[in-house]
Amino acid sequence: MRPSLIILMLLVSGMGYAENKIYTWVDANGVTQYGDRPPMSSTAKEVKVDGYQTAPVNVDVEKLPGHWSLAATSGQLQKWEILKDGQVQIDYQDNGDRTIITGKWVLEGSVLTIESSSIQQRINGLTTVSTSPIQYVYKFIEFEDDRFRVSNNSGTLRATRK
Repeated sequence: MRPSLIILMLLVSGMGYAENKIYTWVDANGVTQYGDRPPMSSTAKEVKVDGYQTAPVNVDVEKLPGHWSLAATSGQLQKWEILKDGQVQIDYQDNGDRTIITGKWVLEGSVLTIESSSIQQRINGLTTVSTSPIQYVYKFIEFEDDRFRVSNNSGTLRATRK
């Protein structure tokens, strides 16, 4: 067999593994969307996921609900309450400011998508509430009964069960 044919066969066989990408775009209703297959008519941009290229992680959806304490690579601490009924609340503080996100979560393979229904923020003593939905997408890098690690375009979060 010719060396160039062998190289071509190896390249073609590996192409399926190179398509582990997440894209973001704004839909017709003005809502930011994330996914691995953007609409053809959109101006989607690839989301960089903290440089990790990992095999999909097996996440047990039955063990995901609970109270979690998360630490970001930036040092920020977050508290997540994930409920079995698909509801979620994320609470974090940053230099005296506080954000509480409530919404719904969906797990597809090793990707967790959270769509907010309400975002309450207290910044410099002023409280605001937004009900415009925002999607947050996290890729699981690791998952065990009492801890997990996820990554998104903002960095990596390490979680421990409380």
